[in-house]
Amino acid sequence: MSERPPTNAPDEHTPPAPPAPKVAALDLRARGTSPLVAWLMILGGGALLGLTMLIALVTLLVVQGSQGPTTMLTAMVIFPIFMIVGGVARLGGLRRVIVSDPELILVRTTGATRVPWADIADVSVAKDDSTANILNAKPKKRKGQPPARTLTLARANKRRIARIHSTAFDRFDDLVDEVELRSTDARGEHTRNLSREQIDAKRNSKRTALLSIVLALVFAAISGGLIVSELSHRSRERALADTGVTVLAEITDHRMHNNIAPRVEYRFTDPAGVVRENDVMVERAEWEHLRDLPAVEVVYVPADPSIHRLARGEVDSRPAEPWLMTALMFGGPLLAFIFLVGGVLGLRGYDLNIEDGRVTLDRAGDPADAHPNREDSETKPA
Repeated sequence: MSERPPTNAPDEHTPPAPPAPKVAALDLRARGTSPLVAWLMILGGGALLGLTMLIALVTLLVVQGSQGPTTMLTAMVIFPIFMIVGGVARLGGLRRVIVSDPELILVRTTGATRVPWADIADVSVAKDDSTANILNAKPKKRKGQPPARTLTLARANKRRIARIHSTAFDRFDDLVDEVELRSTDARGEHTRNLSREQIDAKRNSKRTALLSIVLALVFAAISGGLIVSELSHRSRERALADTGVTVLAEITDHRMHNNIAPRVEYRFTDPAGVVRENDVMVERAEWEHLRDLPAVEVVYVPADPSIHRLARGEVDSRPAEPWLMTALMFGGPLLAFIFLVGGVLGLRGYDLNIEDGRVTLDRAGDPADAHPNREDSETKPA
């Protein structure tokens, strides 16, 4: 009695099954890229900017000689400008990335771009920098995620195709592997070089470190100048209050500068026979009071007659808000110290990172920063 063949044995007349796809296609949608939010930021920022400028214009024309409101409004202009820039960046950002067999599809609010795999000649991954975070308006990194990274795609002529951020898309590592594998297969050569990425990361770290040191010096110079100016001003005011003498000075000019700023120019002769002159901005009420007067009261220091001012009504040229001067004086040295520490660490080959509320010190160019799940140093083309 012969044995029966197993029922699951393949039939010789049955055609072979088609090979399974080597890599499944990806369809990734970005988080937090609603065009409605972008338009609200642009329109809201524009409306706020226009309102701020209108209030500033009315303040200059009506409340003449008062620098307090105008200084505050000038600082307020920065916020709507950031709103507009952020909205434009968000509107032009990627909303969807589709990995298909023939091409990579990049979908933005303005339309879709189809990139054949053979056109992608350079694939690189690097840690995000704070500048990119601001300008690209990416969603905040979730707790427990690896460090934020950016996938940059470029053509053979180094022209950039797109920048894709890990904080905007889930399955970012899968996307990197897909793009690298498919572009490498299409071109027949490696499109990603981890060694070059490490070298570029170290070079960028040093460049950023030098920029940080320059910024530290700038902030130190600005804050130092403000501190010296403030100390000098306080010394002058103390001397005027303690030993000041009041005299009558001749009014040599009484005008409304540019139809906005009320100004008075005066002149007097000190006990040594030296003529002292000054051209100052005054409050509107005092300016009206001095309109038809030939002289004005001036206070000067006998020990140093070069220190003098109007007895009343002179407008201080410094910011009117004390908190603003304090912030400039003490915030500048703090920023200078932060930039200096970051620059020195960068020159020594370290990156200072803040992840999930923890401060870490990493070596610049660490491959784990670029692709934490990757074990091999280079992907071989199939």
